[in-house]
Amino acid sequence: MIERVSGGIVGRLRVDRVDMREVDQIPWLDSHDYMDLIREKQLAGQMDKEEALACTFFAEEGYLIIPELIDSDLLDRAWESYEDFYQQNRGEFFESAIPEDPWPERYLNTHNCVPEIKEILESSKLLHITDMIFGRKTRPFQTITSHKGTEQPAHSDSIHMTTDPPGYLTAAWIAFEDLEPNCGLLEYYPRSHRLPYLLSDDVGIEGGEFQEQKYDVYKRNYEPAVAEVIAQNGLESKLFQARKGDVLFWHANLLHGGGWRRDLHKSRKSLVCHYFAEEVRCYHDLSGLPAHFGGETGVGIEPLFKHETR
Repeated sequence: MIERVSGGIVGRLRVDRVDMREVDQIPWLDSHDYMDLIREKQLAGQMDKEEALACTFFAEEGYLIIPELIDSDLLDRAWESYEDFYQQNRGEFFESAIPEDPWPERYLNTHNCVPEIKEILESSKLLHITDMIFGRKTRPFQTITSHKGTEQPAHSDSIHMTTDPPGYLTAAWIAFEDLEPNCGLLEYYPRSHRLPYLLSDDVGIEGGEFQEQKYDVYKRNYEPAVAEVIAQNGLESKLFQARKGDVLFWHANLLHGGGWRRDLHKSRKSLVCHYFAEEVRCYHDLSGLPAHFGGETGVGIEPLFKHETR
């Protein structure tokens, strides 16, 4: 079932605008004594051997792969409904600016529009894993569906979906089809989650700059800083050549992105679900605004990343 292959932050949280209860501990798997804590849970009958191995792997590597976790029939129903939604609401989607690229851009919060996507987001199979990773109950937050690879440069989700204390976010990336190597596979950097968090203040993005310049300042300041971290620490990436139903969970601070789309006609049908833990402050570090839960609609995501010709 399992592929064998930090300091504290506050960031730009505007505490006065976030009405959530205080917590005073980091995630249990981020603690120095995580092995002792896992052993205690196992001895107390709160965790079986396979779950203990999964927690150990996640704590050390920053990710966890569970093959065929989501049923094929559910994936087929969900994607068929999503395709119907796309065809009926094409005006809400951004189409690719590349003539050879037949696929639309990503769609945010699809679970508000497609019931089957919400069914996956709230799946007990996924929530069991996220509850285990957090050591507390999970609060589903966001979904992004995609027909294709993103080619997004390496980043940590913690600058986009930030928590106080840090680390109380995780993502579940789900493949809706068997993926081919040249589609632009998900790329991730094992053990990078143990590096210090890199947030707006660390890369010189001052308060208000993001609201004025949006992702221009992010690309100018943050992405090169991450690339420097990768080079300085000699990090090596892995590619997730998933099969249908495989799920990759990653830590809030694991560096990841989208690999090169060698063949633009190859799809990479996928869904990423983002989850916060309950009882933590959740916010967007780039803007300093609290995370927005709820809503009744989704929104098309404008293309932010350029396709690289090699």
